[in-house]
Amino acid sequence: MNTRIGIVLLFSVFLTPAISWSDRVLTLLEPAGGEVWATGEHTVRWALGGDMWFGNETLTIECTRDGGSTWSVWTIAAPAAPCAYPWNITEFPASPNYQVRIMCNEYSEAWDVGGTFTIGASASYYVNDTSTDNDFYCTAPGSPEADGLTPGTPNTSIRYILNTHALGAGDTVWVDTGYYLLENDILIQAEDQGAPGNPMTILGSPGGAILDRNGGPNVFYITGDYIQLGDAGNPLHMTRADVGAYLTGTGNVISNCEVYGCGFYGIRRDAPAPDCIISECYVHDNLHWGIGIIVSQNTASLVDNIISGNGEGGIWASPIGLGSTAIEINNNLVVDNGGYGVYGDFANDGVIRLKNNTIARNASHAVYGKAQNDAGPVRFQARNNILQSIGPDRCCMYLCNALEGALDYNTYHAIDGAATGYYAGATHSWLSQWRASTGQDGHSMSDNPLFVDPDNGNYTLMSTGGRMVSGEWVFDVMSSSCIDSGDPADNASVEHEPNGSRINQGACGNRIHASRTPMERLVTLLEPLGGETWLSGARTIRWNRTGQSWNGTETLTLEYSTDTGNTWTLLEDNASAAANSFPWEVSGLLASFRYQIRITCNEDTSATDLSGMFQIGNPEGEGEGEGETPAEGEGEPEGEGEGEDEGETPAEGEGEEEEEPAILFSYVPALECSISYVHGRVENIPPSEYGLLLWVHVDGAWWGPKPNLSTITPINSAGNWSQQVLVEPTDFNADAIGAVAVPLDAVLEASCWPVSCQEIPLQDRELARAVVYRAAGDCVGADTLALSFPLVMYQPNYSDPGNGVYPDESQLTENLSQLFGAGFRGLTFYASTNTMTLIPGLAREEGFQTVGTGVWQVYNAAERDAAVDLASDTDFYIVGVEGLSRTEDAYTKEDLLAALGDLSLRTGKPVTTAETPGTWLANPDLVASVDFVAVNIHPWWAEKRTPESASTYFQTVYDTIVALAAGKPVLVTETGMPTGGGHPDASLALQQGYFEMIEQTDIPFVYFEAYDQFWKTGEVSDDYVIGTHWGLYDRCGQLKQEGVDECQVEGEGEGEIEGEGEGEVEGEAEGEIEDEGEGEGEIEDEGEGEAEGEGEIEGEGEGEIPILHPADINEDFRIVIGEAIGYLAGWQQGSNPIAYAIRAAYLWQNGEDYTYDPQATPPLCWILIDN
Repeated sequence: MNTRIGIVLLFSVFLTPAISWSDRVLTLLEPAGGEVWATGEHTVRWALGGDMWFGNETLTIECTRDGGSTWSVWTIAAPAAPCAYPWNITEFPASPNYQVRIMCNEYSEAWDVGGTFTIGASASYYVNDTSTDNDFYCTAPGSPEADGLTPGTPNTSIRYILNTHALGAGDTVWVDTGYYLLENDILIQAEDQGAPGNPMTILGSPGGAILDRNGGPNVFYITGDYIQLGDAGNPLHMTRADVGAYLTGTGNVISNCEVYGCGFYGIRRDAPAPDCIISECYVHDNLHWGIGIIVSQNTASLVDNIISGNGEGGIWASPIGLGSTAIEINNNLVVDNGGYGVYGDFANDGVIRLKNNTIARNASHAVYGKAQNDAGPVRFQARNNILQSIGPDRCCMYLCNALEGALDYNTYHAIDGAATGYYAGATHSWLSQWRASTGQDGHSMSDNPLFVDPDNGNYTLMSTGGRMVSGEWVFDVMSSSCIDSGDPADNASVEHEPNGSRINQGACGNRIHASRTPMERLVTLLEPLGGETWLSGARTIRWNRTGQSWNGTETLTLEYSTDTGNTWTLLEDNASAAANSFPWEVSGLLASFRYQIRITCNEDTSATDLSGMFQIGNPEGEGEGEGETPAEGEGEPEGEGEGEDEGETPAEGEGEEEEEPAILFSYVPALECSISYVHGRVENIPPSEYGLLLWVHVDGAWWGPKPNLSTITPINSAGNWSQQVLVEPTDFNADAIGAVAVPLDAVLEASCWPVSCQEIPLQDRELARAVVYRAAGDCVGADTLALSFPLVMYQPNYSDPGNGVYPDESQLTENLSQLFGAGFRGLTFYASTNTMTLIPGLAREEGFQTVGTGVWQVYNAAERDAAVDLASDTDFYIVGVEGLSRTEDAYTKEDLLAALGDLSLRTGKPVTTAETPGTWLANPDLVASVDFVAVNIHPWWAEKRTPESASTYFQTVYDTIVALAAGKPVLVTETGMPTGGGHPDASLALQQGYFEMIEQTDIPFVYFEAYDQFWKTGEVSDDYVIGTHWGLYDRCGQLKQEGVDECQVEGEGEGEIEGEGEGEVEGEAEGEIEDEGEGEGEIEDEGEGEAEGEGEIEGEGEGEIPILHPADINEDFRIVIGEAIGYLAGWQQGSNPIAYAIRAAYLWQNGEDYTYDPQATPPLCWILIDN
């Protein structure tokens, strides 16, 4: 060595500061926790850290399976340096709760312990009923004394297995074919739980393992973690519990199970624990909700489920956590439920992601979202869904609060008066309006999804390219536009080819059973759709192409119309189809409300699409001038005069209008999301002494039943009255809303509110229906209800209310005498109008002890006033009948609450409303506003059509409503069975047998109904008209008896209705339209006789094919409410006269069929035809 170098090294040793040496560190690597070591040899591994290891250290290795209470030593001399030690576990008892601890013998501070893991092969346990019929797992019948450890020794109880054996990760309970009537919940706790990726599993038999809770709380109540129920080919069937499966543990899974016939939820997940999967389950016909799920952390997933026939709705989902809390709802079929499809209840940062679901034919909104306490936004993310809603007051998507989320590539199908959506306080009938309001759904469509057979539960998309049926391809004659129309970024590889390399919308998207790409070319307009307002500037026409036949070189012809499609103007004849869009400068075009766009493929003219009507420019005065049109008089085109509707028309007479035309249809945005603004108690006001009066400030003036304050002694110490602003100034076009509490006997100044006050905008008049509110404190007359039985629901057999036919006093007396003679001592009736107001007094004279007086139109102040006048002969009031659940003549909850308060305060009599069980369960807050709960229970509509099944259903539903009523009386105001109508299940024996069985209960009910009502033709079951045959007596007043034919009234069956024989329609006989002018111009075909009286249509001949009217959107030769509203909107916008709207309204209201005469002058082009 170089001496100089050596000296330097020597000095460096002594001059360098001392090195810091660390202590020994020992880290266990395996088993660290979660492993499953079945048997044989395994390896314990560790790592050495620190600087004090010399290589000769040894370790002690121990294990425990009781959480560390006791430890077993495996070895005391394992060399530390190799960092591994072999261990044969073959002889160790199986357990999921093992832990390993390692410790250095030379330095006890160096040690480590792992998490729990499993030793031993996964165990199997066996459950069987007392038979081996169709068994798959067991070789012997079950026995309550058997140990359940082998297929030859199955026990009869899952609870026994859980209580006797220590189950853990990987273990399986095999439940063989059979029916299991449970006496208690199956409780699965932490003692029997699984592990991440290795659950404890309970599997059913392919032959069917039915777990019947017999009306108890739950089939399964799971608090343990990582528990799985069912899997592919091994389903469990759960029924007749309050909740089929109630989950509160982490990582719980339910797969391939059926849950049905439960009283509240099929499946409920309600816990802060993270992660839950519900997949490929069939959840149906539960009384309340199919699936209810609350998530406060992490994610829960609902995937590939069928959820149908549940009373209140399909899915109730509430993400309420902070951060990344989400509920994933993917590829589910949510259809035919009695309420909502998906109901989202949001709080904090929670998100609901809807992807590839089919949500259709539910009785309320397809998707509904609200923030808890109206605080914060709704966070929906929705793509590739098919959302369908049917009927008035229903929406495909109803959002109560501001949206934070992304919506796109969905199809909206709103029909029969339904709307695309509700948002920002307004209903949006058109998808274009929804887009403008939400800023979402730019690539979404408004179209019929073309389900194969939804009436029989087949929601597969039709395709000429084929759809899978039992392993075979079936080819349709037309194709759904929803095929290949999902988000292009989403995976579609699972779908059979040809699949267009693009995912289908709906529940089958990216699934093996997805419909294939259509053979033909399809083109679907995305914009404009109809309803847009394009004032000026550059706009874009957009479309979507699907189908196998497109080659990328095709061109389109684009045309537009300004006269609802009578003539077309060429816009472009060589637009590239593959571009999927075309720019259009609309500045300078003729302003009109009646623009339409038509696009057609030049290479295949069957590939075409047509938009609805939309607006370009600002067509002020269109349709409002003096000039006469062919429809309005004798001269020039519309829109050239300065006056409004001053020209003469055949329908409108000679003179000027005296007042604004009556509005036949009025759309008022629903208030259910703003209920807290206009309802609530007024504190410190003595009950039964004060009422809460409401009025609105509009255009500088207060409107409403203003109290004469000089006659009232103030109830506050300051001696003054204060106006409380309940609603923001921009709401309801009102400056403010005020409320004040006044004594019930206070003098009120005269007021035109709410009906005849024409100066107030319509929407404010609608709001003001809620004039009188129930005072704070106890309900008036809450304890005064005294029911005398039996009661019968009475509608006179002489009435035809739809055509204004009511019985006279002698006919009412005849009916009441007959019913009293039959033993009835109480009755109810539903409307306080016309001669029906005679019923209470006549009933008292006859000797009836109990009279329940009805108010049908709860918002009708005149009917409420008439009902109040009957108070002396009334025992209680039924304020509204199923108006929250029916579609025709419905009312809002606000209307109902106001009417209940009005009747209660002014009469002091008990008040209630009659509703379906589902509506009561969905609106439990109504219980506080009634003095007793009135529920209509009809087993027929639940398909319980034997006396035994019907009476069981009746008892079950009644018990459910009693629990909801929380101590208040419950009266079943309707129950019965049809006796005829051609339905094979309807019979007098069924009706009599059902009544005989429920008469044996102590349940108070009203017989439904007294007499057959021939006019109730709208109640149809399985294509049979049964609504006309629910009476105890037939329509002639004969008591129904076996072997005695029901009477036939002269003319019945030939389409004639009393009062319509000669075709006279009140207000139409001379062509007069109320408030439309002073003239007497005749309306062709609407006088006496031929067009309506005998059903003959002049000039139509015997074999001619009727022509569709251009306004007949759904091509059924009838006016539906959506079409009628379209004409009303057209009149309001100036695109058609009021006469069109009136004619459409009559056709819709009367349900008449019509054809189209292109030669006739509108609205006479609607020609009535025989059905």
